[in-house]
Parts: sequence; structure tokens; C-alpha cells
Amino acid sequence: MLEITEADIPPYRDLTEFRARLFQPRLPARKELSWRESLREWGRQQDEAARREATRAALEKQREQDRMMEAVIAKYPEFANWTPGKITITQIQAYVCKYFGYTRAELLSQRRAYALVRARQIAMFLAKIMTGATYPEIGRRFDGRDHTTVLHAVRKISGLLETDAALAADIAALKDLISPPPPTEDDNQLALEFVVAAE
Repeated sequence: MLEITEADIPPYRDLTEFRARLFQPRLPARKELSWRESLREWGRQQDEAARREATRAALEKQREQDRMMEAVIAKYPEFANWTPGKITITQIQAYVCKYFGYTRAELLSQRRAYALVRARQIAMFLAKIMTGATYPEIGRRFDGRDHTTVLHAVRKISGLLETDAALAADIAALKDLISPPPPTEDDNQLALEFVVAAE
């Protein structure tokens, strides 16, 4: 066994320090930021954090909406048979108006009568389920309403379908009126007459 004496310690220490300096990463000297640059850097960091949070919230909201739609389709498998794009929002509005006895102007108006609001919510629900359109797109087709209004309508109708037998019957009847096969010329003619009559 090799013995280390007190005289051997300084050379070993010097060699260890030399190796530490040799392999030390070469970091650039840190530049001191002025108060203006510090403020700008802080602002950039805040903006980046806000962007990350907005993206996270949007993804979470989309996941929640997807989960809600999956739950509706799981309870009502017949909704899964609809192919988005073959039914238009205008056609759905026309059939809902015909079914409940409203005009297009009434359906798209700002009136808040209970029965009219329910018919409007049903139309928004069917538009989401049957067309695959986005919430903002459906809102625009309902006289420029906000996407949160459409989201509320879809949630409301989805929740009530479990407990409200009359509402479930209305949805089933409308489904039979609008369901595939894809729209025929008569359906398109009905939608066209509906739009022309409202102008």
C-alpha cells in the first residue's frame, strides 16, 4: 500500500486544481443588463408565460368539448352515423323553424322567450352534432352570437337529454326529419326557400 506523506499533498492539490481549471466549461462573461433591458426581458418572459398559459387553456377547453361530444355520442349512437358536411346549418335551422313553428327571423332574433330560446338551443345542438362545425362558426350563423353561447346551448341540451323526455322526443323527431341519406334536391330547395323568404 502506497503511503502519502505531508510533503505529497501540495503537488496533488495543485494537480487537482489544474485539472478542474482545464475542464471547467468556458461560459461567456455575464453582461449586466441596464434597467431598460431588464424591464424588456421581464416583459418578454411575461408574454411567453401568457402565451403558454393561453395555449394550455385552449387545449384543455378543446379536450373538454371533445369529451362532452363523445359522451353524447356514447349515449345516442345514432348521432355517430351523421357525416359532417352533408347537412348544412341553414337546413337545420329551416327544419327546427318548421318543427316549432317559428320564422328564421324569430330564431335568429335576440328575443328571450323560453320556448324560442329552447328551439334556438336545439338548433345549435343539432348544428354541432350533425355538421361538425366549430362553435364560432355556428355562432356566426346564428346572427353573430358568441361561441360561448353555442357552447352553453350544447351543454344545456346534452344535460337535459338524460332527464327531459319531451326534449328527447323533439330531438328524435328532428333527427328523423334531417337524418341521412344526404340532403336531396327537395331539402336544398326547402333551405333555399327558407333563406329567400327571410330576406
